[in-house]
Amino acid sequence: MVTAMIHVASEFSLLGYWSSRHVLRFFLLQAVGIHVETMVIEWGSRLSVRWPTRAMGYLWVLTWFFFTAPYMLDPPLLSGLAQGSPSLGIFSTLLRASSALGFGTIS
Repeated sequence: MVTAMIHVASEFSLLGYWSSRHVLRFFLLQAVGIHVETMVIEWGSRLSVRWPTRAMGYLWVLTWFFFTAPYMLDPPLLSGLAQGSPSLGIFSTLLRASSALGFGTIS
């Protein structure tokens, strides 16, 4: 929560207003993702399910980050922070794809 509050304050400093749905939502969703991951691991161990745990963990983290990163990155990018900045490489492509799917767009 401390990290979330620091990022909310920096978002306010950058934007000049309180954005009610982005950075704080990103950090709160991380707790949800950790909880879901813990539940799946627990259920899998109770059912004696065998799966490639390391590969599944990496896939889970990448998928979760793909869908939640726009909540953290949209406000600074939409404020013009990245204008004239170098590309984010593959993350630029991922962000455009997630935005095209309707994730992380400001309504």
